[in-house]
Amino acid sequence: MTIAHGSLELRPAVCDDLPDVRGLLASSLDCDPDAASVLDVLAVGPYADPELRLVATDGATVLGVGIASVRPIDTDPVGHLDLLAVSPEHTRDGIGRRLLAALEERLRARGAREIRVGGNAPCYAWPGVDVRYTGMTQLLESAGYVRLEGDRGEAVNMSVRLGGDPAWLDTAADEARLAASGIEVRRLQPADPAFAEFMTGWGPRLAWEVERSAERPTSACHVALRAGQFVAFACHHSNRAGWFGPMGTDASMRRSGIGSVLLRRCLADMAAEGRTRADIAWVGPIGFYARGVGARISRVFWLFGKDL
Repeated sequence: MTIAHGSLELRPAVCDDLPDVRGLLASSLDCDPDAASVLDVLAVGPYADPELRLVATDGATVLGVGIASVRPIDTDPVGHLDLLAVSPEHTRDGIGRRLLAALEERLRARGAREIRVGGNAPCYAWPGVDVRYTGMTQLLESAGYVRLEGDRGEAVNMSVRLGGDPAWLDTAADEARLAASGIEVRRLQPADPAFAEFMTGWGPRLAWEVERSAERPTSACHVALRAGQFVAFACHHSNRAGWFGPMGTDASMRRSGIGSVLLRRCLADMAAEGRTRADIAWVGPIGFYARGVGARISRVFWLFGKDL
């Protein structure tokens, strides 16, 4: 059924829309089994803005949803398209284009001169547009968006199988070796002021993700210390459930095996939850994960931009 443009209303989303929007996401984002939870991810970010969460409705029926945000970079705010989805029955009715145009207008009103379609760290649902969502790529290109240049234009996730013999996740021997060299490995407790000081060297975006992980009922962040000083961290469940990251090791301590231990401790947490696979989000060093835990590239994302 085609929707007449005159019957379509675009408005800010309200709490009563949530069940319908979750159902729409579950039906339209078929590459994401946990699509209905994406709203929970995007609702808590430091740049979340209720006025930039729009739904397209035909009467009482939600046919589309779009979420954007504005992130300050130096003196120029940058707009981000964080989510755009349309009911599968109405993908050719122009609803996505109207939602996109309405969000662009609101971003301009907030002073944004540019809009990006890519992970808006620290709080994001995807690193970019999954290449399998062909319709989204077509919509963006027809609306004047272009892929970002070089490495900025593509990102990948990797996946790790967690089933089978869990012995490979056991870190006891490696932790004993590290302890013999004066390195302690443990689970981070939230609101540790010494760790907060350590994270200032990694920037506020990573610090936000780490804090989210540590605040879970059981902290999902593992850390290493040398002589009482933090030297490394690794987290999971900071954005999407079942996703690993971020992690980081002080440059002076790399190649010591700390990163491998912290990674496997995180994967062991996820295996203990009954998960059969883990996703490593927005991967940088592909070789590290491939060699260390047999991870494989599982998703490819394109990142887009447009001047407003």
